[in-house]
Amino acid sequence: MPLIWKDAIKVHNAPIKAPLSDFQVQLLDLIRSNRGISYDKLTAITEKNRSTVMRNIGKLKDAGILRRIGSKKTGYWEIVE
Repeated sequence: MPLIWKDAIKVHNAPIKAPLSDFQVQLLDLIRSNRGISYDKLTAITEKNRSTVMRNIGKLKDAGILRRIGSKKTGYWEIVE
């Protein structure tokens, strides 16, 4: 059977049960210390490229561990525990 778009959305929003990587833990620690930290600052501190930071932030958001409150420019990160 071909994959239906509606089914793909359900799979995409499924909870992630994999343990966090060391890098994801590092990102969460940095966000805990500065909830307003930007992608650029995370990139500079971790010495990873922007796409790596964004991909791992996306995984944390998909897992329901992290969310962005407010706008990209003036908002802040919230860690859901």
